[in-house]
Order: sequence, then C-alpha cells, then structure tokens
Amino acid sequence: MFRTKELGMFVLHAILALVVSPVLGGAITLVLRPLLGDSENALFDVPYGPLFWIPALLVAFLLNRKLHNDSAKWVWIVGLLWLFCRMVVTLRWYDSRWCNGCSSPQFIWYSYFSYRNCMQECLGQLLATLPMLSSVAYAIGASLGLKSGRHSGRQLTAKPLGGNP
Repeated sequence: MFRTKELGMFVLHAILALVVSPVLGGAITLVLRPLLGDSENALFDVPYGPLFWIPALLVAFLLNRKLHNDSAKWVWIVGLLWLFCRMVVTLRWYDSRWCNGCSSPQFIWYSYFSYRNCMQECLGQLLATLPMLSSVAYAIGASLGLKSGRHSGRQLTAKPLGGNP
C-alpha cells in the first residue's frame, strides 16, 4: 500500500508539473499581455519566459512544504523523457523537404530549442520543451519546499553546556 500511495503522489506531481503549471503560466501570460501592448518582452517568450516556469516553481514549493513528498523532486525525469520521446517521434517522420533542406539535427533544433526561429508554429516548444522546463522548475521548487518544510517543523531546544543536565 505504501508504494501505491507513493506512486500516486508521483503521478500527481508529474501532472502538476507537466500540464497544470504550463497552463497556469499561459493563463498568467494572457492576463498580463494586454498591459504591455504589442511590445516584445522576454517575460512572454514561450518556452523560456519566466512567466511560464515560475508558476511551476511556486506551486511545487508551496505544495511540497506541506506534503513533504520526496518523489516530487524527481518529476524532471518525466519531463526529460517526454521531450526525448517527442524528438524521437519527430525524427521518425522527418523529411528534409519540410524544412528547406535542413539536416535532422537542425530540424530538431528548430522544432524544440530555437529562439524566434522555430518550425511548425513552435508547437514543439509549446508541447514538449515548455513542459520539460516546467518539470525542472517544479523539481527545484519541490526540493526547496521540502527543505523549507523540514526546517520550519524543527523545534529548537537548548542543550545544557556541561556534563549531565
């Protein structure tokens, strides 16, 4: 039963990191975008803008401060595997005619990592790179929350200076 509960918590953290946090970041971006008009701003860049990954860090910090769940620190692996699987699928249907004769590594770069020069409406960055970055931020926030929660739960007691109390 303990392992089932731990696995369930890990799945919950993975969903929060890879799905909920990027959606939350997107919602925050949609709300704040009208305040800046049409200006280009690094805060709104998908997937590298902090408005997209800071929500993951904060959600994980606050949640893991209360839950004290060690498995939350490992969700970055799921994000990395998700990105890797997406890249493998992309390579399976790669054709140089679709990217003006670029090589397969260039196609992967433009699809998932390129800044302001991406392939296929930047869907690779939105659907694979952003969740991976959110999972890394979530894992960092979970680790910080775990440390913070453990330190806040400790009670300091004075020890006598000398031999026996």
